[in-house]
Amino acid sequence: MIRTLCVIAFTLSSGVGCSSLPSWSEPILHPGRDVEERKAELAETLSERRADTQLKAAQARFAAGETAKCRTLVEESLSLRPDSIPALRLAAEVALAEDRGADAISYYRRLSEVQPGDAQTHHLLGVALEIEGQVIEANQHFERAAQLAPGNPIYQMSQLPTKPPLR
Repeated sequence: MIRTLCVIAFTLSSGVGCSSLPSWSEPILHPGRDVEERKAELAETLSERRADTQLKAAQARFAAGETAKCRTLVEESLSLRPDSIPALRLAAEVALAEDRGADAISYYRRLSEVQPGDAQTHHLLGVALEIEGQVIEANQHFERAAQLAPGNPIYQMSQLPTKPPLR
């Protein structure tokens, strides 16, 4: 009954030149649309919370030295939020702690895509590349870190000499 009256009022108001008011008419004319949007928002919020919980648990495991359990948790967190900067950083640290340099490099590469202007990410990528023997590419990232943070002495000193020293 109320819905019928609202539809009639809406139709009449449009016919006499009144503007339609989607704020009150939309839920009446399309009641399922709002519910579906709210369900999607709720699912996204729950997914973000789960990812955050997994990341916090992973950080606790890493602090306790349990890298295998940490790796599992951080990978679950990344499956929910693939561009999470803290999760990518932790995943790279875990990979380095477990002597999985190639994995660390891939995590740092993803980080550099997410944060292209972050000097620390370029520096850490350079360190991982250097550990894996990829010195030329490592130096490129050391130089980029030094460019992005010219006042940081660590980034300045990390650059590898590309020419032999003069004697």
